[in-house]
Amino acid sequence: MAMAAPAGLSMEEIRDIEVGRTEVAAIRDESRQARGEFEAGREFARRCLGVLDLTSLKANDTLESIALLCSRAREAQPYAVCVYPVFAEVARRMLAGTDVRLVTVAGGFPHGLSPLDARVQEVALCAKAGADEIDVVIRREWAMTSNWARLYDECSRLRDVASDAVLKVILSTGDIASHGAIARAAYVVCCSGADFVKTSSGQDTAPPTIEHGCAIAHALRVFREKRGRVVGLKAAGGIRTRGDAAEWMALGEWIQEGTSSDPLRFRIGSSALLDSLEDDDS
Repeated sequence: MAMAAPAGLSMEEIRDIEVGRTEVAAIRDESRQARGEFEAGREFARRCLGVLDLTSLKANDTLESIALLCSRAREAQPYAVCVYPVFAEVARRMLAGTDVRLVTVAGGFPHGLSPLDARVQEVALCAKAGADEIDVVIRREWAMTSNWARLYDECSRLRDVASDAVLKVILSTGDIASHGAIARAAYVVCCSGADFVKTSSGQDTAPPTIEHGCAIAHALRVFREKRGRVVGLKAAGGIRTRGDAAEWMALGEWIQEGTSSDPLRFRIGSSALLDSLEDDDS
């Protein structure tokens, strides 16, 4: 049974979020106009590094592999490094003396199916341990069944215990699939106080598409217009090449009607993009 709508959540606003193939296609066409300035050259690589969360979230991560990741980060200087909480301490030591921020995943990542109290506790522990940013994942069922009050309650509780850490909420769009449901879920996440809406855990049923990103983008623009607060987009899942990054950065330009080089408004999460940037520094 759905909960009653809590304060801060407007069911009327959510119902007004209408996103289908036509709207998604229009957003994609508009965003493509900004893509031409991307992809080539060192300046593009610099812009990518400035919004990159260099990530390793593999089941076979080890202290050694995370140390190597952080060594690369010390040299390349991405915006942040994203690791599992058990590696946060070694990452913090390795990144000391740099401006690279520490991101951890929590809240039952990657599936979001642990009991909510346990997920809340995990986020609180990460915040207490000093994570600069925390990426959490939603329980997809609430988006798939339009149970917006439960989604709002879940995200609000995670936001509360994240304290001063930047909170990014992962929709796992490949699991939700419907453009309308993705956009409405993104809007609810914005209402809960999250700082970013993130596309994917990288371990979803299907990878996110740029069309999924367009659905999120629509919700972020509407939320800014209605509520006056900017919520960022973090693109993640299968972003490996300059071309991949350029497509998502162009969408970031469309959302903000300005620059996608502001890491407080746009981010890319990737384990492989750095290789592409380093292989071609023309």
